[in-house]
Amino acid sequence: MGLTMNRHLASSSLAATFFAVLLASCSGSDTVHPECESNLQCGQDEACSTHRCEQQRCVEEDAPLGALANSTFAAPACHRFICDGNGQQTLEVDITAKPTESAEACHRFDCDPSGTTVIVVDPTVIPQDEPGDCMHASCDAKGDVMYAPDVTDEPQDEPGDCMKSACDASGNATEVPGDDPPIATCQAYTCQNGQAVGMPQNQGKSCSPYGVICGGSGQCDACSMPDASCTDPGPGAGSYSLAEAHNLGDIGWCDTNGYALCGALKTGVTAYFRYIDDGSGSFCSFDPYLRVQATAPVTLCEYFDCPSVECPSGTMAASLEGAPGCCTTGANPAMVINPSCYDAEVHITVESQAPSCAGYFLYFHT
Repeated sequence: MGLTMNRHLASSSLAATFFAVLLASCSGSDTVHPECESNLQCGQDEACSTHRCEQQRCVEEDAPLGALANSTFAAPACHRFICDGNGQQTLEVDITAKPTESAEACHRFDCDPSGTTVIVVDPTVIPQDEPGDCMHASCDAKGDVMYAPDVTDEPQDEPGDCMKSACDASGNATEVPGDDPPIATCQAYTCQNGQAVGMPQNQGKSCSPYGVICGGSGQCDACSMPDASCTDPGPGAGSYSLAEAHNLGDIGWCDTNGYALCGALKTGVTAYFRYIDDGSGSFCSFDPYLRVQATAPVTLCEYFDCPSVECPSGTMAASLEGAPGCCTTGANPAMVINPSCYDAEVHITVESQAPSCAGYFLYFHT
């Protein structure tokens, strides 16, 4: 009986232990925590492997052998990166990965079977052609550059010169008479045997923003007669004080940099103009010239921001707020003044001495 009781106790103890283990496993005390909730938590993909989250576990998968690697590095020419099947990338020859740099004319870079970059002849790589040289560039089978006459590759034509650029059969640039006459406001041009022949036109028409009109000679060199109100047609209108002086801008030393302008002044009224001698102009000298053609007497003056000036004979010294200058009076006054400095600010004044109205044509250069 004692032995039987001991067996029952042993069985009861074993059953209790089994149920205790089962209860512990069901209670969740040994549950594994999840590794991830999204692919981003499993790390970044690599050239030959990807990382993703499956059933809250991070899984790494290697690309198959020979797959193109998603490498962050550029493979050298004639090669490519592939995967080795174990998550690593390796470099192999790829002759389709042509070099991208340019070779000399009639050649190109290519790949040989070993993956070495080589230069080969390519007649389709035409040399850059020089436009307008009457020649055409090409390649021969050896990769040498050749030039042949091209009568269609004409030099750029100069418009308005009554000539036309052309190419002869030997590839030389030539000119032949053309029909492209100059275009001008005061002249009507035609071409005759390569020469421009003009006839005056538009007499009295405005041809300048400074009030100048077309004259009878076909040049932009005249002023209209003043109207009954003595209206100023040029830039001097309203420039009747030093503070209101019309700015003619920066003027270089060459005579062609000067201005011609028209104006009209009532009795005793003075027009003011200013410019800066900027010293520009190769092989040109600073010899300020000034003249007026007027319908009635005017006083013409020029002042320089210099220590002193040398007034020519027949003119009188004057000053404008401390700036020395020279003046002369008449219907057609003119002056050539020698200032003691260069790169100066210059003022010009024209004052009417007429009993009613004086129209004037003013021309100057430095």
